[in-house]
Amino acid sequence: MFRAMLYGSYKKPRELIWILGMFIFLCLMAEAFFGYLLPWGQMSYWGAQVIISLFGAIPFVGEDLAIWIRGDYVVSDITLNRFFALHVIALPLLLIALIFMHIVALHEVGSNNPDGVEIKKKKDANGIPLDGIRFHPYYTVKDMVGATVFFIDILLRSCFLRLKWAVISSNTQTSSRPIHYRPPSILPRSGTSRHFTQFCVRSLTSLSVLSQWALLSCCSSCCPGLIAVR
Repeated sequence: MFRAMLYGSYKKPRELIWILGMFIFLCLMAEAFFGYLLPWGQMSYWGAQVIISLFGAIPFVGEDLAIWIRGDYVVSDITLNRFFALHVIALPLLLIALIFMHIVALHEVGSNNPDGVEIKKKKDANGIPLDGIRFHPYYTVKDMVGATVFFIDILLRSCFLRLKWAVISSNTQTSSRPIHYRPPSILPRSGTSRHFTQFCVRSLTSLSVLSQWALLSCCSSCCPGLIAVR
């Protein structure tokens, strides 16, 4: 985002690209927030309560807005069902639509660059910009290499580096129910299912600083690929 502001990507003729990008950014924040409640633990429960209460500080309509978001006077099962539907169905579909419109708008006006060269001005007889390069294979191969290195790092850490400190603390993620119980209709998980669940948790929670930097580098390598499409 800072690079886009530095390059002046919000200026004419790329105003629509910037607006769609901001909507994508807000949609991703909403997706993360709605998914934070789904574990239905103490941290997620009170985190959702605090964030929703922020809307209650809006003058005149704050209280009514907070009740409308929760669907109840407190965070309850209604809120959980609502957030689940938004997290799994509504927001992903909205993200797909926004990303599609974002790429179409970017394809129309061309990518930006620090030199301020408009690549759409100079074209050959076939209408191909002379100052640009093809998206494939130049950017697709580079992005695939970055993504492959990142996922190999995640796989190695989740399989061979079972860090105990990375497992979510049971004190902060206990169920919001006052009593832990297992309904008779639900059978206990098998050893394979339990190990697979632990594998998924460790693959997502055993990110050290090095892995986080790998994620940032992967994202930074993917962004130019989208920006330079023509």
